[in-house]
Amino acid sequence: MRILAYIVVRHGDVYGPLLDAIERELAEARQRVSHRDRAKQILAAMTREANLA
Repeated sequence: MRILAYIVVRHGDVYGPLLDAIERELAEARQRVSHRDRAKQILAAMTREANLA
């Protein structure tokens, strides 16, 4: 991000949309849950439900 920010400052707003896109993709990637973690969440929820029944 630092390099891209430098490019925008140094070479102008023409690179602004690229900065926006990279920021958006980075935020989405940070929010994604891995398949394994999601599977663990499902199993934990099913175990809790089974213990309540």
